Amino acid sequence: MLRKRDKRDEIAFGSFSSASNLQEEVESRVHMGYYFVVMGELTGETGARSSSIMFLHRRNFLNLDFIMQSGVFFGFPPSYFKSYNLVGKLRTFGFIDYSPKEAVPLSNEEKTTINQIFNLIERECERNADDKTKDILFASLELLIFNVSRFYSRFFNEQSRYLLSVREKFKLLLEHAFDLNDRRNSQVPSLIDMATRMNCTTRYLNDVMLFT
Repeated sequence: MLRKRDKRDEIAFGSFSSASNLQEEVESRVHMGYYFVVMGELTGETGARSSSIMFLHRRNFLNLDFIMQSGVFFGFPPSYFKSYNLVGKLRTFGFIDYSPKEAVPLSNEEKTTINQIFNLIERECERNADDKTKDILFASLELLIFNVSRFYSRFFNEQSRYLLSVREKFKLLLEHAFDLNDRRNSQVPSLIDMATRMNCTTRYLNDVMLFT
């Protein structure tokens, strides 16, 4: 059962115990421009479960397959942190636009770190708001994002063989596309076309190319 804590209309913090709970909470706000940070148990394509963290928003919400079964969330509209240029900062991190299946799996130590940050956010959400509330929430959010960036760097380093296979697949698809284009005299495929063929997001594909 969803236990929502939201003392101010502009932010939401709570926990969920099923994928439908999470979908209900996110869907009611994401179309209003909200961003959500969600940590929970993610079920992979093989059925294996692992602790993961992901970001949800309007751009990656459509046709979303909710596969997190339990966890915690923090939701906010960018306008809440308008004076901090949050949107500009978020755009510098490609993983903000990754799909849930591209969420980074967390080690036990990383899970503990994220839990500690979520605990800071929860305590601040439950306090009466004052002139330091937004500063503390933004600092906590920024700390969380920088840690997730570190986790992805760790993950990419550990999965170098897999990333090379993704790069090789991209190369083969691109060569095939150019060969077809030569015959048909058609346009060069876009990054969106290539990502769709590889069943991944454009930001993930772009980051893999940059990392390898």
